[in-house]
Amino acid sequence: MGLDKRTGWRGGRRYLRELGHGMYLMWMLLNFVFVWAVDVSRFTDNKHNISDILGGWILGFAFAMIYATRSTCLHKYVVMHNVHEIEA
Repeated sequence: MGLDKRTGWRGGRRYLRELGHGMYLMWMLLNFVFVWAVDVSRFTDNKHNISDILGGWILGFAFAMIYATRSTCLHKYVVMHNVHEIEA
C-alpha cells in the first residue's frame, strides 16, 4: 500500500472512513441515551403517560427514516454525478 495522495500517509482514507463510522455510531448512542433519559424523567415526573412517550418515539422514528432515506438517495445521486464528471 503506497502513500495516499490526498492525506499523504498510508491507509488515510480507510482510517478516516472507519473513524467516521465510529463517530456516527457514538452520536447515535448519545442521542438514544438522551431521549431515553428525557422519556424516563417526563414519565417519573408525571408530565406524560406511556402513550405520549410511545407516540413520540413512533413519530420521531418515522421522521428519522424519511430523512435517512432522502439523504441517502441524494448522497448516491451526488456521488454518481461526480464520478461521471471525473471520468469525462
